[in-house]
Amino acid sequence: MIVISLLKGLDKLGIPYRYNDYRYIRKHRDEIACIIGMPQILFTKNWQNPVILGAGIFSHPLECPDLFTRYPTVKRILVPGKWMREMFEPYYHEKVIAWPAGIDTERWSPEIKKKPEIDFLIYDKLLWE
Repeated sequence: MIVISLLKGLDKLGIPYRYNDYRYIRKHRDEIACIIGMPQILFTKNWQNPVILGAGIFSHPLECPDLFTRYPTVKRILVPGKWMREMFEPYYHEKVIAWPAGIDTERWSPEIKKKPEIDFLIYDKLLWE
């Protein structure tokens, strides 16, 4: 959903992009490659292009604390929201950018908005401090 939401946002702003066009990006080494939701693509290919990694990559910077030294083509990391940026900044400093990934509430149907089967839902995203 992060990828779909990001692409919708780019469309809404009129920003052109290519989606999963590896052949093109390999031929145009000066263009930025955005790797969203699949960090293993960064880890398994030898990227020559400047890379923006994220959003939807890994849950905590401890999963790859040496990201910018191991992968010098990564120029920025994009995380979905301010709280996650604050968690990543001690490790990646000024290279972390927050993107306010949201929920498409306009797409919700009236059926969803009716009386819920569950009164509330607790979603504990953080498993550590």
